[in-house]
Amino acid sequence: MYHFAITITKTTIDLTVDPIALLAFITATASFILSIIALTRDRANIKIDKREGWILYDPNTKQKSDPKLCVTVTNNGRRPAYLSNVGGILLRQKGGFIFSDSMINGTIKLDEGQAFDCTMPQKTYEEHLKNEGVDALVVRVSTGKEYRLHVAPFYKRYYYALLKRTKMSGSKPKKDEQV
Repeated sequence: MYHFAITITKTTIDLTVDPIALLAFITATASFILSIIALTRDRANIKIDKREGWILYDPNTKQKSDPKLCVTVTNNGRRPAYLSNVGGILLRQKGGFIFSDSMINGTIKLDEGQAFDCTMPQKTYEEHLKNEGVDALVVRVSTGKEYRLHVAPFYKRYYYALLKRTKMSGSKPKKDEQV
């Protein structure tokens, strides 16, 4: 018969690191982290602000306008943003509306710290709120990205999103009938 015996003795592992290689690793890691921070800091950062009941006053004719909804779009980032349009999304049905101020001059360039104002009659906005409901005010940038300011509470947005989904999935398209 054969007997095998295994004996384990104390072993030591020596790890040696070249100090220049360690310094190069630390420097490369730090520069990678700083470049990621710079990329996220330098992008366009769009902020949307909604104000209701604003009245435009013309000092030459001394006339006041009807109350208006004013939407201010501000670029807080370092890169310029090119606005395609400013509008809103309806809550209870598909579609929405677009502010005509944002469409008049075409694409609008917003550099760092610049702002753009759009107005809409307050009555029109309140009709949209009452009839269809307004989900969000939306700013579309020429790159295709959308920035939203939600107007409706979360529970209403969630309810109508589920309702729209069940309507779309439950209905089947009608087949063409031949006579």
